[in-house]
Amino acid sequence: MRFLCMLFVFLFLMGCETTHENREPTPVPQRAQREITSTEIKPRLLGEWQTQIINQDEARVNNITLAVAAIHGITLKPEEAFSFNQTLGERTEEKGYQKADIFVGDKTEKAFGGGICQVSGTLFMAVKQAGLSVTERHAHSRAVAYAAEGEDACVNYGSMDFCFVNTTQNTIEILAATDGTSVTVQIVESK
Repeated sequence: MRFLCMLFVFLFLMGCETTHENREPTPVPQRAQREITSTEIKPRLLGEWQTQIINQDEARVNNITLAVAAIHGITLKPEEAFSFNQTLGERTEEKGYQKADIFVGDKTEKAFGGGICQVSGTLFMAVKQAGLSVTERHAHSRAVAYAAEGEDACVNYGSMDFCFVNTTQNTIEILAATDGTSVTVQIVESK
């Protein structure tokens, strides 16, 4: 067996070239150049904010998920205004909203859409970071767990809204997402 191994190594070494002088270099395959399509160009990020969902009550997370889906993908042309209440409409059971905690003065009550202020508050901070013009915003009557005091945006259909205007020279898009533990909102220049 050892003899066979040695024979194999000997034959292998005899077959190898010891000089490379007359050998043609192996051509390196050229990678095909391809054009970058517009779908591969990433939009420019103007503002981004993320908040943690501290109270993960099932109804509250449901309402947050619905609100995130409602604002995700909204585009605004230059000078176009955004209204949170107009975008979501009235928060009703028929639309899938559930009763969850809301602040009423210094009390906590249950109402359809409880929790969506976390989405409007996260959007507000992304808008603020993007330097857009806020035309209506209301802070909660007391501190909320997901934002610094006064850095939130309380909404109530028919009485309190969060509104802003696209003051850039380009079309912008709102990108929003939640995984049930956090809410993330980005303001980007639209493609």
